[in-house]
Amino acid sequence: MTEERNGKASVGNWDDLAKKPASNSSGGNSNKKLPYMKFDQEKVYRIRLVGKYVTALKYFKPFPAITHPDYKGKDPAWVAGWYPPTKYIIHILDREDGNQLKILEKSYNMFKHFSNFKETEKIDPSGLDAPDFNITVKFPRLPDGKPNKNKPDYIVSAARENSPLTEAEKQIYKEQHLDLSEKYRAYSLEKLQEMWDALPASEKIPPKREAKPGAKSQKPVVKEPEESVPEETVATQEEALAEAVTPAKEGDSTDLF
Repeated sequence: MTEERNGKASVGNWDDLAKKPASNSSGGNSNKKLPYMKFDQEKVYRIRLVGKYVTALKYFKPFPAITHPDYKGKDPAWVAGWYPPTKYIIHILDREDGNQLKILEKSYNMFKHFSNFKETEKIDPSGLDAPDFNITVKFPRLPDGKPNKNKPDYIVSAARENSPLTEAEKQIYKEQHLDLSEKYRAYSLEKLQEMWDALPASEKIPPKREAKPGAKSQKPVVKEPEESVPEETVATQEEALAEAVTPAKEGDSTDLF
């Protein structure tokens, strides 16, 4: 079965991530829900990665949707000049919120730090014996002095001591975790076309490309917030598009230890 027909998000490998950002992924729907990890204050957050991560090509604009690398040349937004950013997704235990299981969805700029830890320490950053990670969040200031929460700066560091998962934490993961490769399954090409056709012409114009001397072609510059789409928005989108997602392949859960 090809990735296009399957449509599931690609399960990542920390060693591959150390080499370069992922370019193959997908996404979609799940009946279960978990809260997203939010970094909405300037402070130090403490999290524990759990399980495997997946990657997905997820538009913020021109519409919120998840595409697939096999759709290149077919996805109408992609063909028009929009470029779907790669998102990295994993389960985490939020140490500041009662060890609640949540979903961390961020860009390569954060996940590269977890990969660097794996390369340096030879320890799986989401494995059974991994440490917690401290995420220091700072917001650059806008001209009026207010914090720009759409462009946070992250400083990621591993805790000094490893934090082996307890039996209670393993049980939390076992009972509550989602199949992320299924949740981030690609929308069908038919649904992407439907969403594209529903856009007014003014919203179909792609962002300007970066002008770099000597470069033959450049990717569009998409002004996308680093933070994930608000949880309530994601839930609404998933409910509305539940029937548009490629059918699931039974017995293929990839988000395990």
